[in-house]
Amino acid sequence: MAKESLLSFKIKPKNMIKLGKTELIELSKVYFEKNKDLQKMIVTEDGNFFYVNHDHYAYSHARARKLKTFEIRRDDVFPAPIKEAKVTDEMIIAELRIFAEKNGIELGKSIKKSDIIETINNS
Repeated sequence: MAKESLLSFKIKPKNMIKLGKTELIELSKVYFEKNKDLQKMIVTEDGNFFYVNHDHYAYSHARARKLKTFEIRRDDVFPAPIKEAKVTDEMIIAELRIFAEKNGIELGKSIKKSDIIETINNS
């Protein structure tokens, strides 16, 4: 019988399911709901969750299995509501477009500043 170290075995499941960040965020909701002080976690794409004070375990686990890691923050799970901001005439068109995008306002193909401001104010 050949002597082999436990370290020589590489765990490579053939049917390993890899999850995307969106799915992992949904799964992490339980951790953030149960622990109100928890602000972020490290997650591997195979669904293992690690507290940040044990991140070395996460990176070791990921490296051994050739997985990606993700940092999931409380804000990813429970996004803060968008704060109302005021549109002013001093804003340039690029700022207005960013404001509209962040607030889910479709501007269409309008390129005139006055039209953009009117669209934002009417939505």
